[in-house]
Amino acid sequence: MAVTYIKVKNPQLYRYNNGEFYDFMLGVSEDIPKDEEEIEDGPVVQGEGLRASLGASAISVSAELLDEFKAKLDALKILLRPAQSSVETELLAAADDERENAANYLLDRIKAAANSPIQAEREAGKLLQSDFGGYNGLEQLRVNDKSGVIAGMVAKFALPEYASAIQQLGIQPAIDELNRQNELYRSLASQRRDSVRKTRPEITTKEARAALSDLFEEIYDRAFATNLLDRSEEAKTFMERVNDRIDEMIARLNNSDAQRGDSQKTETPEQPSEENPSTETPGTETPSGENPDTETPDTENPSTPPTGETEEPDDRPVVQ
Repeated sequence: MAVTYIKVKNPQLYRYNNGEFYDFMLGVSEDIPKDEEEIEDGPVVQGEGLRASLGASAISVSAELLDEFKAKLDALKILLRPAQSSVETELLAAADDERENAANYLLDRIKAAANSPIQAEREAGKLLQSDFGGYNGLEQLRVNDKSGVIAGMVAKFALPEYASAIQQLGIQPAIDELNRQNELYRSLASQRRDSVRKTRPEITTKEARAALSDLFEEIYDRAFATNLLDRSEEAKTFMERVNDRIDEMIARLNNSDAQRGDSQKTETPEQPSEENPSTETPGTETPSGENPDTETPDTENPSTPPTGETEEPDDRPVVQ
């Protein structure tokens, strides 16, 4: 009697964006049939450290392999999360608003003084407006550029030729407040950068994806071998779930590619249709009448036993 097995599929991980890649790997992690039994005496001591999991023996995955997979997945999660927390964002936004308000108050005060009926105020206002009017529109600058522009504005106010006009209008306290708010913003931004550096993994997104791809391939292969050689129901279920995830992702990506292709043909109808590459992957066609998720071992496939052999997969050891 022929032995059937769950077919290994190509997930085409290179096509996923970072968010799709993380979601796929997270789903795989959740599908792994882990050994959940708790040990009464606490964690198992292994070498000098503590083993975080008991592994997944049902698909021949060791605790070390599973822990490494979860660690790389956690690292990718940190790399993909926003650079700052919502609390830090709110503090920075508030500090940015305050320095903008202080700057706009000064500029409005100078503009009003230039139209004052009092001659001394009018002269002071016109002097300052002619040299500081160019600072209008600070809110349109990028935050990093804004910090430097405001610092330059404060330094310019400190020049001797403006001392009399500043005193006449009584705006020195407003200048001091502008400087204080700008320095507060720069300090908060510096603290946030330090915080991000300390919590950011010592690995790039590209490196994390490459490592996870290799680990996934090993886990996937071990599950395939376990299902084939040991006829493990847990391995069979794991393979089916992962294959369902792969089918869903590939269908979504192909649909997205097709929509982009239709959009391009609509914009340039003269473009020959043969220039639009097919989204099908060579070698994935399923012959008519066959179950796409199962195959009968083929004698031309070196990874599966020839059908002529008398030895049954049941007698083979589980791949470790």
